[in-house]
Amino acid sequence: MAKLKNTKYEIFAQAVAKGMSQKDAAIKAGYSPKTAIQRGSQLFTMLNIQRRINELLEKAADNTIMSVIERKRKLTELGRGNLGDYLVCPPDGHPTIAFDDDTPNKGAVAGLEQTIVISKDDIEVRNRKIKLHDPVKAIAELNKMDGAYPKQELDINLHNVQVIMPDNKRKK
Repeated sequence: MAKLKNTKYEIFAQAVAKGMSQKDAAIKAGYSPKTAIQRGSQLFTMLNIQRRINELLEKAADNTIMSVIERKRKLTELGRGNLGDYLVCPPDGHPTIAFDDDTPNKGAVAGLEQTIVISKDDIEVRNRKIKLHDPVKAIAELNKMDGAYPKQELDINLHNVQVIMPDNKRKK
């Protein structure tokens, strides 16, 4: 979409896309401060202005910052980390850690350590340790992002409340 033909509309859209309030954007576009709240609200509901604001916001998005989808994918990968994905049991019966191109959920791995020890008999022994990110924390973060935790509301009934006055007299 190109710039809006109406100059005031374009100025308004650019100002809102930069984070300005609807009222301030309307004033910047040349509308009266007295009617700026109403005019800003009206302009903001216009489909062509909404499209222009969205277009400007998309252009301004920085590709170096993860989008919501990217963050959710990464947290999902962390949450799906399973130690069984990294263990291999060869015929000799000694489980080992495998980590290669085919390993699923590589992002769930917080650390991989390998030590090689040569025994007295010149036998090479490899010890590998793997540490995974906490999947419970990743799941909790995804729940927060999705609003899965309902907000708790308190219903406080203030009838029949006794107020204790500083001079120890009660007031109803």
